[in-house]
Amino acid sequence: MAKLLPELERYGNERCHGALDNVTLSGAYFSRKYEVVSERREIKQRTMRKSKRGIRPQRRPSLKPRTVS
Repeated sequence: MAKLLPELERYGNERCHGALDNVTLSGAYFSRKYEVVSERREIKQRTMRKSKRGIRPQRRPSLKPRTVS
């Protein structure tokens, strides 16, 4: 029984469950699901804004041949 307790603790408090929008069992039980999901959404939006600012469009190569003078 003593070996089973740490695994049950991890299963309920640390392991995210796909059916619960990747929230832990204790998070869903104690009504923290909305809080966790909305925080993740904010983090994702911030990350997307940062990455959009950092990405610059590449110059398209010209189809005209260059003339050397």
